[in-house]
This record gives sequence, C-alpha cells and structure tokens, in this order.
Amino acid sequence: MAKRKERAARNQKIILIIFDLLAVSLAFSLGRWFISVLHPFGRYMEPFGSLHLLGLVFTALAWLYIGRLQGLYDERTYVGRLTQVPPIVRTILLGMFVPFAYDYITKTDIFVERRSVPLAIAGLALFFFFSFRLILFRSIYGMMLRRGHWGNRVIVLGQGEVGKRIAARIVGSDSMRLTFVGFVDFRMEEIEATTDLVRDAIRGKNADEVVVAVHGLSHQQMLDIGDSCGNGGVRVSFVSDLFETLSKRVDLSKIEGVPLLQLTSSRRGLLSCASKRLLDIAGSALLLLILSPLLVLCAVIIKRSSSGPALFRQRRVGLDGKEFILYKFRTMHEKADLEENENVHKSFVTELIRNGSAKRSSYKIVRDPRVTSVGLWLRKYSLDELPQLFNVLKGEMSLVGPRPPLPYELESYENWHKRRLSVRPGITGLWQVSGRSEVPFDEMVMLDLYYVGYRSMWMDISLLLKTFPAVFTAKGAY
Repeated sequence: MAKRKERAARNQKIILIIFDLLAVSLAFSLGRWFISVLHPFGRYMEPFGSLHLLGLVFTALAWLYIGRLQGLYDERTYVGRLTQVPPIVRTILLGMFVPFAYDYITKTDIFVERRSVPLAIAGLALFFFFSFRLILFRSIYGMMLRRGHWGNRVIVLGQGEVGKRIAARIVGSDSMRLTFVGFVDFRMEEIEATTDLVRDAIRGKNADEVVVAVHGLSHQQMLDIGDSCGNGGVRVSFVSDLFETLSKRVDLSKIEGVPLLQLTSSRRGLLSCASKRLLDIAGSALLLLILSPLLVLCAVIIKRSSSGPALFRQRRVGLDGKEFILYKFRTMHEKADLEENENVHKSFVTELIRNGSAKRSSYKIVRDPRVTSVGLWLRKYSLDELPQLFNVLKGEMSLVGPRPPLPYELESYENWHKRRLSVRPGITGLWQVSGRSEVPFDEMVMLDLYYVGYRSMWMDISLLLKTFPAVFTAKGAY
C-alpha cells in the first residue's frame, strides 16, 4: 500500500521535473532565438556557445530548486489546475533573477544582451509551464486515474451522522481521484482504542488515506494516530471543531467542502533550513534598518514615562528545549518582576494550559495592573516585540514560528504540547494571524503543530504579510 503510493508519487514528480526542465530549456533557447530574429539589432548578438549551454544547465537546475521551494512538486499543488497557477508565477518571477546572476558571475551578457530577451524568456516560460503542467500533465494524470492508477483509497472512521455525512460526500465526489473503500463506525466505549482501530481499518481496507470524524478525541490521540499512519505512508485527516472559527483565516485542506486537519512529519532538508535561515537574517536586518527610528522613539518614550530600563530581558525556552534570553521593550513597572507579581502570571498561565481546550477570552491577563499606560499601547500594536529582531539575527529565534514559552510553562505542558519546541521559535506565527490572544491554548498549539508539519518559505512570507494587518487592527491584543 505505502510502496504503491510512494511509487505513484515518485513517477508523478519525475514527469513534472522532465516537463519543467523542458519548459525552462525551450523558454531560454527560443526566447533568445526570437529576439535574434525579430530585433533590429538581434543579428549582432553573440552566437550560442559553451557558456550559453552551461548557463542553460545552471538556470534549469536553479529553477527546479526554486519551484520546489514554491511547492510545485507538492501533491496538494499539482493535482489541481488553479492551485498550480500562483506557484508557477512565483517560480518564474524569482527564476528571472537567475540569468542576471549568471551573467554577473561570468562577466558576460549572454542572457541579457538585449533588454527584450528576459521579457521574451518570461513570456515563453509562462506559456510552456502552463501548457506542460495544466494540459499535458493533467491529461496523463487523468488517463492514469481512469485506468485505476494514482488514485487514493479512502476510508472514513466516524460516529453516527457526522461520519456518515462525510462518507456520503466522498462517495459523491470525483471517484477518479478518491476511491471510497469503506466506512467504519464504532461505539463511544471504543474511543480509547482508536489508534489500534485506525491501524486495523487501514490494513483491512488497504487504504491510502483515512478521514477521522470522531468527536471526543484528545489532542494526544490525534497525534498518536497521525504518527501511526504517517509512519506507514498513509495520510490521515481529522474533522475538528477548531476550523469552525478559524477556517476562514487559515488555508487548510478540504474534501468536498469539509475542513480537515492533516498532520505530517516535521523533518526538513538542509536546503530548506538554510533558506529559512537566510530569510531570517535578511528580513531581520532589513527590518532593523527600516524601523531603527521607531525603535529609538519607543525607547525614549519608555524611559520618560516610568523609571527603569527601556529594554526587558527574559529567559525563554527555544529550539529543543534550550533556554535563551529574549529581548522586549519594557511594558511593566520597574518592580513588576518581583516574585509575588510573577506568581500572578504563573498561576494564570498554569490554569490556562491545564484548561487549554476550554473557551478562554485571552492568552494574557486582561487589564494587568503591572502594565504601564505606555506599555498598554506598545502591547496593543506589538511594538514591544520589535527588539526580538536581534534574537533572530543571533539565531535564537526565527521571524516565523511558535512563540517561545517561559520555563515554568513547561511544567504544565503535556507531551504533545512539547512538539512545538521542535522548531526555532518565532516573532509571529499561524495563531497570531488567526486571532492572537483570543485563541485558546490547545488550539494555539494545534496551529503551531500544523505550521511545524507544513512550514515552507512561501508560508513564512505569507504569514509575515498577514501579520501586518493583524497588528494594525490590534484584534485580540492585550
């Protein structure tokens, strides 16, 4: 079962890579040829030679890597037509920097000898990518599905009407891509054995994908099921009440309109980690440069409004449980870090984590008496977080990731909560753009784990862009 799916996914990606290499090669070769024929001075362009061939190979490989970062070889992207359009456009726009870089490195003008050459290349690349992917590959994909290959065998594990409604939707969906192979119903007293039940159902039905529509599962059980299925190469999705409030704000998977939570492995390759770190360094350095007048202004206002230092240092827990010193603008009175005052926050956080699934109004204490009037304003617009850009530069944090907890918060963490420490903590993240302090703790952790499983360069950029309106509207901030 797992080998069949792996073989199908590998074959799909090989076909896509061949098509993409062909698209890039044709775009660069024909683009330059068209300009040499149509441009009034095109005949004076240097004839195609060894440097052109080397540049073509270099560019094609670079475009493949850029396309991979944009998700072009993600099954969730290439199985649809419209889902491929944004990453294709992004790949071409980013890829057009490659010939300029190659000409700069080789001290030649072989790809940008005429200003019209890059425009011709971009236009042809767009045409060939769309033709090969949206027409040729889709034709091959449809043919393979009609012959009974490359489709997903889906079972639904559920209770009562909810599970049956989802099963009915899958039965009525596109039967070429999703083959419904069974519905498993079980009694509430079996809920503790859900992990074993899922494993048995997969084995019995030879399923590639499982949709779990069971109310009452704990988050630990969901993660155990995800690990059990994921290790066997089976995709598992959960119907969750979490998405009734967040599905409009967060882009999540769906089957026939039903919002689902999918859990994946958190492992990432060396190139992916290096790209993220490069984004962190470049982004934090640029933001510090642009925001330096604002940083100075905030520091001056804090010093003038109350006694004490402008900068506040606090011990936090980062990647793999390692502690570091986090920087913030001081928003509390100078003596607010005394033990009796800290106990107020510790008691609040402990209660919040232990009752994390309950609907709470805020992750922070509303109208905290320790906070100054200037501090309230800084917190409302998240200006107190700006010094953490220095933590990003130092490599202790990332621009995007789960928020770093306080050491005493870990005392109340369950095992599944600690999985959010498997990546470098960030200044902003998925839960911040989905409600900030209004998101209950357990739901915040589930959003963090969703990010851990699906994080990518484009997701980081997208979340950074979504952070600005979330901050300016001050929704959920205290």
